[in-house]
Amino acid sequence: MKKDGFEQLYEEHAEALLGFLMYRTGDRALAEEVLADTFERVLRSRKAFNPRKASAKTWIYSIALNRLRD
Repeated sequence: MKKDGFEQLYEEHAEALLGFLMYRTGDRALAEEVLADTFERVLRSRKAFNPRKASAKTWIYSIALNRLRD
């Protein structure tokens, strides 16, 4: 992933992911918290992302769902 890849991922997925998280939680503040935590983890683990295993969207949503479960 390029240096600017994180910003691109955020721009492409954050809005839809926030909507998904709001739907799942019913709480905007909690959804925003999970969104921020998700993208913090994306930023920290972006070098481990393997596009051959899953799409970026699948990877990001998996991280978000794991954060919701925690």
